[in-house]
Amino acid sequence: MRYLLLAIFVFVFMHLNAQRFFSGNGDYSLLINENVIVKHVETDNNGFIDSYILRQNGTFSYMLSITRVNMPSVTTETIYSEDFKQSYLKECGCKIIDEKKVFLKNFNGIRYTINAELNGARIKGFSVSTVSSKILYTVNFLAEENKFSSFMSEFEKIVNNLAFR
Repeated sequence: MRYLLLAIFVFVFMHLNAQRFFSGNGDYSLLINENVIVKHVETDNNGFIDSYILRQNGTFSYMLSITRVNMPSVTTETIYSEDFKQSYLKECGCKIIDEKKVFLKNFNGIRYTINAELNGARIKGFSVSTVSSKILYTVNFLAEENKFSSFMSEFEKIVNNLAFR
């Protein structure tokens, strides 16, 4: 049985052309397309933004970013509040078209479906916020609006393999 599970994992892992990435400080790990370009930016108060950008044939496919914000006052309940939503909107420069509590494989949170205009292109995405160890994490997944649905299964695989410490 153990070998069967291992064989299935290897098949799925190879089929995804995926690689496991670990954040520089050990905050999280995720499984994502091995061809992404990875960027890390430090922010105030020991925070960061990690970006994973996939281009295929020289064309933008999607961007996944994980933002860490140290906010000792934030709780799991806080992220479901209207105040949190309004604060998010002020920072985002986007429109929330749907919101939903999500229960993923390794964490729970609030997911906003968002859209915006960026450099003349219509962008659609998911923004999932969660709290782990009194740290706010926001996971953004963005693609051009007309291509967004074609990346839904990839997004689901990424967030269901994402684990925070």
